[in-house]
Amino acid sequence: DASASMQRGDLWQQASRRVDEVLSGVTPADEVGLFFFDRSVRPAMTFSEWTQTDPAQRAATLRLRLASAGPTWSGTKAGEALATVADLLAEAEGSQRATDSTGRQLVLISDMQQGGNIEALQGYQWPANVLLEVKPVALKRSANASVQLVEDAADVAPDPEAGDRLRVRVTNQAESEREQFTLAWANVQGPVAG
Repeated sequence: DASASMQRGDLWQQASRRVDEVLSGVTPADEVGLFFFDRSVRPAMTFSEWTQTDPAQRAATLRLRLASAGPTWSGTKAGEALATVADLLAEAEGSQRATDSTGRQLVLISDMQQGGNIEALQGYQWPANVLLEVKPVALKRSANASVQLVEDAADVAPDPEAGDRLRVRVTNQAESEREQFTLAWANVQGPVAG
């Protein structure tokens, strides 16, 4: 999960440690891929790249690609991401394709944030040969607020008195200790005067 909620606290570092845990259990016969997701899925290392890489360098290469990445500021579409990668796994041509009776494993490393759009899996036919293992990461203190852009429906005429106002919706986890937030424009140097 490389969505905005993974920017909080040490979640990204926890996720990196989870990847290391998974890699420590990989055997030379295994084929591994690394995929990041937020609103879309991006391969960091495909299964074919793994098999084409020198076996002694595979895990190190994957760790380098993970280290050079980080969470984005985008929302999460976890359900669509799981379906996409599950389909890739089910259709993979791996070296054990003809005798693959043990199935394939998809490991999800995420903070499992509320609003991650997991409901996209409701109508999805999960591949029989793909097992899902969830490795959650969490903050010691819970405070997950998110901001979403609110757009008018296409069939609603714009309000001329509103001008070019930007409307947003702020949501917060129920168990969060904070209830009030301030939004401000900022760039890489910091807050921008409005």
